[in-house]
Amino acid sequence: MNWIDWVLPLVANIFIALVGWLVSLRRIDVGVVDIIFPLFFVAGFLIVSIRHFHDDLAVLMAAGLLLAWSARLSVHLFMRNLSRPEDRRYREIRSKYQGFFWKSLFVIFGFQALAAWVVSAPLLLVASGQSDMHWMHWFAAFVIAGGIFVEGIADWQLSRFNLHNKVNNGVFDQGLWRYSRHPNYFGELCVWLGFYCYALPSGGAWTIFSPLLMFFFLLRFTGVLRMEKGMVQRRPAYADYMARTSALFPTIPRPKSGVSSSAKGSGAR
Repeated sequence: MNWIDWVLPLVANIFIALVGWLVSLRRIDVGVVDIIFPLFFVAGFLIVSIRHFHDDLAVLMAAGLLLAWSARLSVHLFMRNLSRPEDRRYREIRSKYQGFFWKSLFVIFGFQALAAWVVSAPLLLVASGQSDMHWMHWFAAFVIAGGIFVEGIADWQLSRFNLHNKVNNGVFDQGLWRYSRHPNYFGELCVWLGFYCYALPSGGAWTIFSPLLMFFFLLRFTGVLRMEKGMVQRRPAYADYMARTSALFPTIPRPKSGVSSSAKGSGAR
């Protein structure tokens, strides 16, 4: 790979972010960035793979896994946000900034375009076709596919619950959500650990910052911490759920306390 293989994906991300920002101005909803987020990764991968024109199995399989992850996540978020107001997390950010009209281009869209470019480093290495098919590719593909599956099941379970429970004041602790408060985020982390492993035969050990950065985002920045901010005030039963259920990594839940959790329903993502 040379510097062009790194610069072109960044330029593509900036363009996608600009288009998404313009759409968000029309909709008055910066949640558009969540829907286009997977496109940042797909665009970079396609640019590098086309430049090097590799059609070997390792690159094709990675492309298939990336497209499967991207399509599932984008469609899910589009359908979820179709009839919803702007996400609470974005409304909080909007309230903090004067002139959010312009600042959202940099604070929301520009930041996510840059973050996606950094996290996509393993993918860009794979797209350059620097390695023949290796047993590690099969192991990584299993981890990635498992992550996509867990993410999909978790989102489906929560969507079904929300569809049949209009009172948004309880705690959903069934299915995968019994073992983790954010099983969809756990699935997402598996995907990026998998893509890191996929890049190892291409000499990608140095891209370890990619899954570590995604872990930080999911746990401390845009994910668990921000999602659960103020949750106990809005849903008192959530305190007991937090006390007995792991935040991210699935574990056997601790026994319920005396706090009632008969009313169930929680929205993560």
